Amino acid sequence: MMGVSRAGYYKWKRRDPSTRDLNRETMVEFVEQMHSEHSTHGYRWVVAFIRNELRATVSDNFVYKCFRYLGIQSETERLGVGSVDRADSGGA
Repeated sequence: MMGVSRAGYYKWKRRDPSTRDLNRETMVEFVEQMHSEHSTHGYRWVVAFIRNELRATVSDNFVYKCFRYLGIQSETERLGVGSVDRADSGGA
């Protein structure tokens, strides 16, 4: 059907996970742990933390995709609506 023999498909299906797959799973778990500990930080902060503290090579895009895969977003600390009085800002 797809140009793959039945035996080849089942051999592929039963293969051991590659080093790359294992590293990816480990990094996804770490990203999830970092988000649970520091939920207000975004993916860029997590990338910087991984690079500085773990001395690991990871791309911004990979961590961004981990965030998307896990369905997480940083929880921003927003000021209330109208917290800045425009009349007192010294404009116009």
